[in-house]
Amino acid sequence: MLYMAGIKVEENRILELPIQPKFSVQTVFSVKPDERSALEALLFIDKCGMALYATIHLHPRKGILATRPSSEDIRNQLAWEFGGYKNVMGIFSRDGFIRFIRFTSDFVINVIGKEVTDVKDGCCNSRIFRLLETEKIQGEGDQERRLGFCYGSTRGNQGI
Repeated sequence: MLYMAGIKVEENRILELPIQPKFSVQTVFSVKPDERSALEALLFIDKCGMALYATIHLHPRKGILATRPSSEDIRNQLAWEFGGYKNVMGIFSRDGFIRFIRFTSDFVINVIGKEVTDVKDGCCNSRIFRLLETEKIQGEGDQERRLGFCYGSTRGNQGI
């Protein structure tokens, strides 16, 4: 799991600083950030003059369906959103699909990088992309570092 921090330029959020908190639980099917580490990460983001705009993690399967959020993913993202954070959740599959989701408001997202394809609009207020040439990608962090993210509101100056 990574926290992605960035800056806001007009109504766009530019994600540029990945931070990986330590985990209190980490299995193939679940990861839970250590509370102290998560708090330190959020304080560091604030100290840098940035904001948290995405949480990104990897699901252990392949294919577009592997990016569907689990019930735990949905609970966590809704907790961020109802807590006042303006972030999206990104879920990678093992073969290069990534789904971005925000439940309480619409959003527009652009993924910038080599060999990125916009697959389709997803269900439940999400967008799906595919990274090509994934055999060159060794792990979750490598996928995330080769991309740039920019997202904003579909509602003009209201923001999300």
